[in-house]
Amino acid sequence: MSLKGDFMKRNLSLALTAISLSLALTGCASNQTARATSVQVTPPVNPIDELRSVAVEARDELRLLAKVNDAVNTPSLTKEQHAQRYFQSTYVPKGFERNSKFSYTGPATRAAEALALMAGYKFKGPSVRLANEPWVTINIDNQPLNDALRELGVQTGSSIRVEVLEKANVINVVYKQ
Repeated sequence: MSLKGDFMKRNLSLALTAISLSLALTGCASNQTARATSVQVTPPVNPIDELRSVAVEARDELRLLAKVNDAVNTPSLTKEQHAQRYFQSTYVPKGFERNSKFSYTGPATRAAEALALMAGYKFKGPSVRLANEPWVTINIDNQPLNDALRELGVQTGSSIRVEVLEKANVINVVYKQ
């Protein structure tokens, strides 16, 4: 009986091995090999570049907001105010009609001073500078200096007033409060 038992155990072992081998082979045949996917990683974003793009977007949005505000206020302006607004938007002060290249990022009063020197004006700034003076980014390439002057005004908004005193040949910067 021990011969018969050994024979049965051996047959059972062979049968189990054959079944497990066939299952393993059919499982491998039905499963496709996983394809390697390549992942392209973009370089990390530079925070300064990100801030620059956000600043440009913010500036554009502020321009749109100013245009909407002007459109809302336009009906309440008098005829003289309309005439003055038109004059201010079209008049180019002497010296600012010249095409130049100007690229600057920094405090607004320094930008005004540089523009004054380029246009041949004297600069008169505040005696005490603000601790949190607004910064501007102005880039013009072969454009009139007047475009840079307007950009300075747009970016400083309600915090600084830039006065071009053409007869006195002076640019005056005044902090608004």
